[in-house]
Amino acid sequence: MSPGRPRSWMLLVFALLALAHPGFAASPVMERCDKERATAPFSSGMSAYAYHKWKDAISPLEEAVNSCPAPNGPWIIQIDNLGPFVKFPYTPFYYLGNSHYNLKELPAALRNFYLASCYREDNENKWHEARTKDLASLTETCRKQAAGKDRSQSHPHFQAGLSARNEKKWEQEAEKMWDALHVWKEDGGPTNTYGRWHDPYLPQFRLAEALFELGCYRQAVAQMDSSLVGKMQGPAAEEERQRMAKLKPECEQKIHQGYPENEICQRWRCLLP
Repeated sequence: MSPGRPRSWMLLVFALLALAHPGFAASPVMERCDKERATAPFSSGMSAYAYHKWKDAISPLEEAVNSCPAPNGPWIIQIDNLGPFVKFPYTPFYYLGNSHYNLKELPAALRNFYLASCYREDNENKWHEARTKDLASLTETCRKQAAGKDRSQSHPHFQAGLSARNEKKWEQEAEKMWDALHVWKEDGGPTNTYGRWHDPYLPQFRLAEALFELGCYRQAVAQMDSSLVGKMQGPAAEEERQRMAKLKPECEQKIHQGYPENEICQRWRCLLP
């Protein structure tokens, strides 16, 4: 056996151990980053952000995130139309969270604050830390403010999730069901959707369905295990019970086959316990 062979096997073992680590898939270095494509929308979003045009900032910042969720190391960008000395760290989730927060869109703000922490936007370097030093306090404040005083406050998010489901917009459905869960926990009660009292309030199960469609099978199983669907009696959740009886074995089979997770799943690992 050549002297290099044991070293190669050791590297392989370490790589497999890293992949098995719960936080590995959420690591920014796992995702591709196209800095060239991300620069212009980030600059555009931050121009709006600097002038407190929160709504105008969201779309370009989301475009930047889709091109580069997290660079491999600190990245400071000069915002040209704000002057030659105005620079911002590339921490798009943090700025997205703040934009939603200032628009009183609390669950969406909370999602982005969670992602900002998961993608280490709070401690990449001292310059980032100075800009995002309030991330932890903002996240906690947002979490408390997002919680509703009654279930009806979660219905707009739940209904938006059902609408996205009908249009097969799975990522949007997942986000809206996550939002609903953070306003009011799943309780299986009736919801006033589309003008009639139907569709039991089961955002956790609906989130699991969306995650299944996105190919995030481990996350989908975890949400099905936490959902009340399996415990509910009577006809109210019969459709959901039948759906879960079909979906869960499919998920478990995919997991057993070692189906690889995609970028979307990496982000959902940041958002789900």
